[in-house]
Amino acid sequence: RLSDVFTRDSDLHLLTDGKSIYLEVRHERIIDILKNARQPMFLVCVTDQARRLRAVPKKPPRAEAALPLRKARTGG
Repeated sequence: RLSDVFTRDSDLHLLTDGKSIYLEVRHERIIDILKNARQPMFLVCVTDQARRLRAVPKKPPRAEAALPLRKARTGG
């Protein structure tokens, strides 16, 4: 559960190669998975991402200004 991520003293990491998914808290196990991987893997610290979701935004996001549309040139 997401609430468990906040109560842990250690960080929870997600590793995936697109087919398999691992959730690990032990750094030694994370290193072993990466060393034994047969293809590149993604590593994400779930704890960091959960903290970002809970953080109070410092300022509201600005709306992006719309880019002017270009007219296509027609050959003639």
